[in-house]
Amino acid sequence: MTSGITTTWSRHRVSCHDTPIRSILTYGFLVDGVLDGQVLKTSFEKLVERWPILGSRAAKDDDDNLIWLTPTRFSPCVPHFTFSHRTSPDHFVPSQPTRTPSTHLPSPEMKEIFNPPAELHHPSIEGYIESSQPIFHLQITSSEKKKKKKTAIGLTVPHCFCDAGGMKSILSAWSEVMREGGVEGVGDVEEDTLFLEKIGMKDERVKGEGTLPKSMWIHDIPDEPIQTQAGPLPAPRGGNRGEGRWVIVPNVWLRELKRRCMNEIGDQGWVSEGDVLYAWWAKMVYSEKSQSDSTSDRSLVLTIPMDLRPRLLELSARPYLHNAVAPTVLVYPSHSAFRSQSVANIAKQIREAINSHTEDEIRQTLRIKTELAITSRDKKKMATHFPPDADRMTVSNWLKMRWPSKGQAPSETWLDFSPALRQGSEGAGEVLWSNIGFLPGIGARPAGMACSKDEDGVWMWFSMAVWRWDMVDRELQSLN
Repeated sequence: MTSGITTTWSRHRVSCHDTPIRSILTYGFLVDGVLDGQVLKTSFEKLVERWPILGSRAAKDDDDNLIWLTPTRFSPCVPHFTFSHRTSPDHFVPSQPTRTPSTHLPSPEMKEIFNPPAELHHPSIEGYIESSQPIFHLQITSSEKKKKKKTAIGLTVPHCFCDAGGMKSILSAWSEVMREGGVEGVGDVEEDTLFLEKIGMKDERVKGEGTLPKSMWIHDIPDEPIQTQAGPLPAPRGGNRGEGRWVIVPNVWLRELKRRCMNEIGDQGWVSEGDVLYAWWAKMVYSEKSQSDSTSDRSLVLTIPMDLRPRLLELSARPYLHNAVAPTVLVYPSHSAFRSQSVANIAKQIREAINSHTEDEIRQTLRIKTELAITSRDKKKMATHFPPDADRMTVSNWLKMRWPSKGQAPSETWLDFSPALRQGSEGAGEVLWSNIGFLPGIGARPAGMACSKDEDGVWMWFSMAVWRWDMVDRELQSLN
């Protein structure tokens, strides 16, 4: 890892709360106007100098633990990150919302403009370990076609390094560097990768024996690999092949759905648009048409990921980049029990589950997961957020983070690329579209995130088995 200049490396063991997360994420942004690639590169280098852990390499220690190796200094031989800048004849235009919700299969071109070159785009953390390349890649793709001048920006990083909340901190700081031209306004970052482990282990008040939080189960680890979907999927449905799509839910349609839900709930509570969106989408995915005799009697779990940053005081002192998410769950005894609920009732149950999830439960969950990872060296048990043999669905809600989108109000804009606009560019530097990409691929278990809300609607990225999409398409067509 060194050549010419002697570089020393600090070691950061990756937390047990991060290591199970295997995917590689690419966060993409389509920007109005032609941006200066050198300004983008130099400003991100300044941020990495300020927060050196962003320039880490992945490795294993002598005990086979995943670690981040962080250089004490950067140089041409020890770069801050990998970088590439290419041009494209045109950039895709995201599909426009219809009157009712619709789904859209992303085109290969949509993925390509944000992704690193193939030799730098690894499907797993092992590729980073073998190549010793920096964990971040900055991809710039410029399109200077007349009247359609845009720039696509992609940041690719292993998911086990940071979650969306951590990425927001990184992007916000990068925006600050671009605006100010330096790092003077960028504060310190929490570089202790074992922070959550320490929170769980140090808190004596939650060390009760024999009880588990309501959203946790302990499983024995079988000798055979664990299936991501409980039991085999029904053969007539077309197998277990997954597919990812964008789901576009128009603002007007969603507001009307929320209004109807609030009328049904009355004075019994309050629900957010995100609660209503999750409840409605779960009803679409697990509709009557999508069931079969082999799945209808299984319990069904709706997993609700929650950002721990506003929930734990220790995480509020400075930006915490690594994964800081804990789920609460709703468990239905069967698919039919779930289908008997209205969208309003499910939305209300989601809101109540979020509000009733206590800080003590969060700390107890952290403690149990940490203890199992550290003390169970035989790896015979694991903690999960679903009971055995349950089907489960997960939707993360990024809407409260105000993820960048078209027509975003200035008061909500925290990512601004306008300082990097090339002189004379006609664009405004506005983010027109936010994208998310995954490697190694798309799973069959229903999962996704409500990514952003723009002037037209909510954009949700979701993956599930192809046969489920066929059923959902029929449900959506009936809305027309």
